[in-house]
Formats: sequence, C-alpha cells, structure tokens
Amino acid sequence: KTYPAGENIITQGEKGDYYYIIRSGRVSVLKKEKDGKGHDQVAVLDDGEAFGEEALIRDDPRNATCQAIDETSVLALSKKDFDRIVKSEFLENIFPEDISINTYLDDFVVIDARVTAEYEEEHIAGAINIPLEALREECAVLDRSKRYITYCLNDSRGMVAAFLLRNRGFSAKCLRG
Repeated sequence: KTYPAGENIITQGEKGDYYYIIRSGRVSVLKKEKDGKGHDQVAVLDDGEAFGEEALIRDDPRNATCQAIDETSVLALSKKDFDRIVKSEFLENIFPEDISINTYLDDFVVIDARVTAEYEEEHIAGAINIPLEALREECAVLDRSKRYITYCLNDSRGMVAAFLLRNRGFSAKCLRG
C-alpha cells in the first residue's frame, strides 16, 4: 500500500487489523497528549522498520497514530497472517519452571516492560525497567551478545517487548505465568 505525505496509516484507538513494514518513506508515530487536544511525536520510523504489532499481539486498540511523513510505501500483513507467520517466528516464551533461580541473573538480562510507577511498586529482583513505549529507542544501547527475558504483570507488554527485541536481532523470550 502507498500513502501520501500527511495521511494516517493507522489511527490511535482503532482496532488493529494489519502489521506494517516500511518499504520506502518515513512514518511519524504520534500519541495523543493527555489533554486530548494535540499529539506528541514519539518516534520516526524509516525504511525496513515495522509497526502495528502491539495491537495485534495484545488484541487492544491502536495506542498511537502512524502518519506518513513522505510518500510512504508499506507492506501490510493481515492479523491472521501475522499470527500464523510472524508472531510464531518472533515470539518465544519461557516459564518460571524453565529458569534456575540461582543462575537466571547470570544467564539473562531481565526487562520489566511496565511503566515506571508499576516497576517501582514491585518487580523481579535484578530486573531493569524499560517501559514498552521506550523500548524501540532503548534497543540502540542494549548489548546484542546478551540474552533477554521480558515481562509485565499480565504477559501482554512482555510479549510485545520480546517480539520487538527478536525482530531486531536480539535473543529474547517472554516470561509467562
């Protein structure tokens, strides 16, 4: 699909139905301001980058508007095909019984994908807090030689975090349960 500059590809609040990969162009990721009157630009995505996975994985409404900055061509994958092809390839789970409590900190970097206030209230000992909204930017400073476990309270943000990391070439699993 091709979108002219200024056109919304996805709109915050809508149901997620497609996953997008930018073939050419640039996309601005916009979130509504708390007062609901305007938008804050939280990211700019370029050729080869993808978006739209969070609503598909979590089965939630879109949490941001993605708007073409330039004329932008995207590859669009339906939710059904995303679940069958992409999600299964880029989402790997790990369960507490699969982790030795004595060695997990030596073997993994544990990322709490919740917002900071939730992390500060309680978290897994040794976990670092990288809220899901900041993870795309934080990937640039993470060590690709490490293995990561992501989590949140109900698995949904943890699953998206693991997906994003794996999609960018990291070894990552989502802690379930």
